[in-house]
Amino acid sequence: MKETIIIEFDEEKLCALELELKKERTTVRQYLNKMLDELYETKVPEPVRAFITGRAARPKRPTKIEEARHEQ
Repeated sequence: MKETIIIEFDEEKLCALELELKKERTTVRQYLNKMLDELYETKVPEPVRAFITGRAARPKRPTKIEEARHEQ
């Protein structure tokens, strides 16, 4: 599941930043996603990251409603 983060930032600064990042063929969103990934890698201990990765890779068990639909 993805989560949305909302932050406030000065509009003129954002426009200037977007123009500069466009020269590098990236966007504020892409750059912030990369920075968040790097922050996660440095701050969250490896065993916790491994646990989260394992949970995400595990197939989701069907609910009883989904099982009933499949049986029909």
